[in-house]
Amino acid sequence: MYSNYRQIFITSSLDKSHFNSRIVAICIQVPEGKINIPVLMLHGFPGSVREFYDAIKEIQKATENKNFVLELIIPSLPGFGYSDYSNKEGLGAAEMAFIYKNLMNRLGHEKYFMQGGDWGSLITANMATFFPDEIIGYHNNMGVALTDAAFSMMSIASLNPSSIMSCDVVNRLYPLKNTFEQLTRDSGYFHVHATKPDTLGISVSDSPTALMAWLFQQVSICTRKANYDDPEGGLHRYRPEQLLDNLMFYWMPNKGPTSFRIYSNTFNLRNYHLGYLNVTTTVPTVVVQASDEIFYMPPSMLKTKFSNLLAVDVLNDYGHFLAFEVPDVFASNFVSAVQRILAFNNQNM
Repeated sequence: MYSNYRQIFITSSLDKSHFNSRIVAICIQVPEGKINIPVLMLHGFPGSVREFYDAIKEIQKATENKNFVLELIIPSLPGFGYSDYSNKEGLGAAEMAFIYKNLMNRLGHEKYFMQGGDWGSLITANMATFFPDEIIGYHNNMGVALTDAAFSMMSIASLNPSSIMSCDVVNRLYPLKNTFEQLTRDSGYFHVHATKPDTLGISVSDSPTALMAWLFQQVSICTRKANYDDPEGGLHRYRPEQLLDNLMFYWMPNKGPTSFRIYSNTFNLRNYHLGYLNVTTTVPTVVVQASDEIFYMPPSMLKTKFSNLLAVDVLNDYGHFLAFEVPDVFASNFVSAVQRILAFNNQNM
């Protein structure tokens, strides 16, 4: 299995005096009459840059007849894949926001779009909060607002959910009893990562089978909630080479232990007390919500974080790993979001 691992990505180092970063990018020769738009795209856990491999081709197709081309910058998160981990403690989603701001600036981009899912969505949301003047627009396929206002609204609206959201999607969040039962059942990995990442890391570093079981289980439950009861985990939605390629981004560089640490370095009282989660951002934002996304928030809650929320595109199918599962759907929605954000920016110049 390992001998057939395909080297499909372009890797490079950038400014070794600061940090090492391996990136996957499409270098586009910009045709005459078109504008070039840089896009930072970030993955999450248990994913890798492999999530975007098929989506790159679909994005290229979707922009063929547009007046712009997209320059995709797709780095591995620090401690994931072939990106080095920090030699300092405390590298979480907030700190990574500064790393990627610096990365984009070093690549010569002072203005750029962002796209994120899972951890990528939390890091890019932080970037939109910290550096709003640099961000042209933001596309998010895991729309959550980790604000006190959003969670207060969630609790109060449980008395009358239809007062804040469409009846068509009420069952994605309410009754809260069902939502929290499902989260409690499926989020055991989250609590282990957030409290004992290195204990687990040692275990999966010693056995490729253990690592595969741990990662594939997270892929399964985040793809469809019903996969919990599926004896094959619902993994048929992905090609075997997709899953194995992704697995190798953890096994070959031994990044299980360091990838787990992002949870403990982000979800802690220190970060909560810093208060940035409650700061709104004015960056124009489009959110797409798959039917089996791990957590659903209606627009009214999302606006407590994203004040310029232009649209929430609600899908009637698919799961958490949208680019990985249905790259054509992901690409179409993303390119549409770019168009809508550009139109909004032109109207509000």
